Amino acid sequence: MQHNSFIDKDFEPECKAAFDDLRAALIELYASAGADPRSPQDIARQFRINKTLTWSLSKIVSSTDPIATLPNVPGSTAMRSLLTAMQREGASPDAAERVRKAALALEKVVELHVGDRGTLELIVDGMGKNRDDHLEVSRKLAFRGNSGLWGVQSKTRLMTVFMVPNADDPDRIDIAIVRGYIGFRRLRSDVRWPIFQLRGWGEEDGPMTNRWQSLEERDDQPNGLPLLREFSTVDPVSIEEVRTARGLDYVMAPGPIGNSGAVDCFISDCERSAVGKYRTEIDTTGEFGATISVPTERLVFDLLVDESLDFALSPEVRAYSGIFMERSEDAMPADQLPIPVPQNVSSLPGRPPVVATPHVPHYPKIVQFVQQRMQWPADRFRGCRLELTYPPMGSTILLRFKLPAEVTADATTAQA
Repeated sequence: MQHNSFIDKDFEPECKAAFDDLRAALIELYASAGADPRSPQDIARQFRINKTLTWSLSKIVSSTDPIATLPNVPGSTAMRSLLTAMQREGASPDAAERVRKAALALEKVVELHVGDRGTLELIVDGMGKNRDDHLEVSRKLAFRGNSGLWGVQSKTRLMTVFMVPNADDPDRIDIAIVRGYIGFRRLRSDVRWPIFQLRGWGEEDGPMTNRWQSLEERDDQPNGLPLLREFSTVDPVSIEEVRTARGLDYVMAPGPIGNSGAVDCFISDCERSAVGKYRTEIDTTGEFGATISVPTERLVFDLLVDESLDFALSPEVRAYSGIFMERSEDAMPADQLPIPVPQNVSSLPGRPPVVATPHVPHYPKIVQFVQQRMQWPADRFRGCRLELTYPPMGSTILLRFKLPAEVTADATTAQA
């Protein structure tokens, strides 16, 4: 009996070989029937078969990534209907038989290595780390399961970080942050949920949350909640502030379920001269994390920085299980597991950056509000964005960048 480790090792090459045999057989079948696989809609009409089936077959025939295309291979019932329809319209019986045998051989490879199509889809989803949709299927399944299990979900999680040199000391950086959930709703009315969990560390390696100030100063803000009232639809009294040893939690009270109880909630705070601009022996990176405390369909994570701080605009993306509870340099945070996520951070065009997105209502106005309140000129900003579908709940998504070295007077003289 072959050991499982050898089966796992042979999975990818055997699947690729079986897939290539099926692809070659399909090309011959289409040619014998005088059909163009690049025209799936025409084939659906000509042979009177399901157009979803013809689209899947078109992807197989044109595939350059066999593993990624495996989930598109039709099942045995759909394949029989294809062969019957094409033979009825004059396709070669020999070509049809080659397709049948190749499809059966691929099914046997899948059954040997993974057991069933559902497991195959998850395995393929985890392969190909350079794909923009890497693990999207698994993240979507987790979103649906967590929504039902915990009884809450949202459309979008927003995290926007602003960084500008301090006016009095340009070697220090002023920071403002907007956090939001758009379309937060309950699926069970009795759920009490921590919608925001704030954690942050500064140069003293201690929590920063006590030093931050709300951007919207109001006498009637309950519990010091830094709510952006103008853009939020949530009732402030339905959110409770809970202080812990590690930071702050803002907890949403029970309420009506579904769309009738759906709310948008934005909070924002800031700190002048929050951190140093340059690296030190113990602090070589800057990073910001979006905690995903609610099952959500999409994360929009923007860095908007003064043009003199452009070193922050090519960050690497990291994701860890659990809430980010301690600072981390190059090593993985203690007791937390890394989660693979796509690295597709994109530049925001325009000067000032165009931030508009259908996933965040009034977003340009929110950005303008922050810039005006902090007295920052909008045209000096540059930006980048991470957009991630179905960010894993219970994780922290980090944007991390290297801090620049300080240019000393001695170094300037040496260069001269």
